[in-house]
Amino acid sequence: MGSGPMVSGLFRQKLYSQLLILAAIPLAVIIGLTMNSDWYYGELISMGVFGGGLAILILIYPYWGLIISTASLLIIDVMPALPFVTSATQLMGGITFGSYLAAYILNRTSMPSMRLGREFNLMFLFVFWMMASNPTAATAPGNNDRVWLVTFAQLLLLLFLANNVLDSAFKQRVFIGIYALFVLITALFAILEMLAGADDLQAFRASGTAGGSNAAARYLTVGFVFLYYMYTKAPNFLVRLILLLAIGVVVLGLASTASRTGFLLLLVAVALFILTSSKGSQSSRFGLGILLLITASAFLFLPDTWIEHLSTISSSIEDNTDTVKLRSELWRSALNMWADNPVAGVGIGQFKVELESYAVIELKEQYYALGAHNMYLQILAETGMVGLFFFVSILLSALLALFRASRSANREMRELATIWLIVFIVLLSGGITKHDHYEKLIWLCVGVASYFDYFNKSSTRTVEEENASGPKTHIAAHNP
Repeated sequence: MGSGPMVSGLFRQKLYSQLLILAAIPLAVIIGLTMNSDWYYGELISMGVFGGGLAILILIYPYWGLIISTASLLIIDVMPALPFVTSATQLMGGITFGSYLAAYILNRTSMPSMRLGREFNLMFLFVFWMMASNPTAATAPGNNDRVWLVTFAQLLLLLFLANNVLDSAFKQRVFIGIYALFVLITALFAILEMLAGADDLQAFRASGTAGGSNAAARYLTVGFVFLYYMYTKAPNFLVRLILLLAIGVVVLGLASTASRTGFLLLLVAVALFILTSSKGSQSSRFGLGILLLITASAFLFLPDTWIEHLSTISSSIEDNTDTVKLRSELWRSALNMWADNPVAGVGIGQFKVELESYAVIELKEQYYALGAHNMYLQILAETGMVGLFFFVSILLSALLALFRASRSANREMRELATIWLIVFIVLLSGGITKHDHYEKLIWLCVGVASYFDYFNKSSTRTVEEENASGPKTHIAAHNP
């Protein structure tokens, strides 16, 4: 009876100490900058302190590396450039993997066994096929010097880490909270950008700090889902009020991107909230009603040009105009590529290279650098039917694992699995209009789903063992 509060208090104490380390890092940076009048050396000192402090935190608590490297996707525009790596997130990922391995080797008896999972195995087969079907495309540097084999090896590692590091409700809640904080930062920047360019939507679409308006819209929609989860778990009225205001800011930030797909994904998230809350309590339905009111109210603050742009969704689809027409032409081009290369495809990353030869109509020159704007068709065109089979199998396996966990008898894990399921469906829906097959957040969700698959099997095994041991105990008690 008394162990529950003790464990909860221990978790809070551990989190407070971790947050204290995290808060000390920027404080040390500020002190370093103010003490050194030479900006160049002050910048080096601040980056060294920040990076060193962050590395120490990750070495002690590996899951923080996964949390920060994923959340930093929201501030990619302001991340510092580092030598020898394409981004700071890669460095954090490497430190995270190294610290996890070190912790596993040093504490092998006390740590859970290392897990791969069905999704990992399927992704390994996908990467193997990608390499075997066209080794040159997989290993040769492409646009932006991307080597696709390296990219998918990193995503495979991300899946593995999410499965093994985000292995408790506590760690997943910390992830959700930190991600929500980063979402607020990029939402505020997007709103400021929208206000600065309110008179010229076509020349200026807000992206916050996320590296593009469409990417920002997806990340903000995920933040919207996470903030609503936090709202449902808020301990008091004041916290709920703050979270509702945060939700309003995120929705306004999302609308500031002028991404029509982002708006549709927001509607998908709301629809999934309604479906999953249909059997909920009266308070949860009331909270959902407040959420809908906040979401609708946020759009009232948008300039007229933004409202007019978002209102063209249905007409653009019906008339096949502007970017809807462009996407449909790219999709037809992808199908043409697949028709000529049905089994192996044209090679990973080769859609842009082959587009000019397979374009249905003559496109403007700048459009030949585009992807298929549909991750399923791009995978089909580049890796053929076999690659698409493995790719879709991974996604369906993850969806099934999350769906089963959302029906768990464990309320805490059931609620978390439901939120991850909504996030995953939102991201997969976004893949219809954007080639997101190398989007880190998607593969993190697959890794989390792999953990929930392990949780489902462990829970089932525990119930079966308890049921099996029950009659034996009963018989023994009556037959000395």
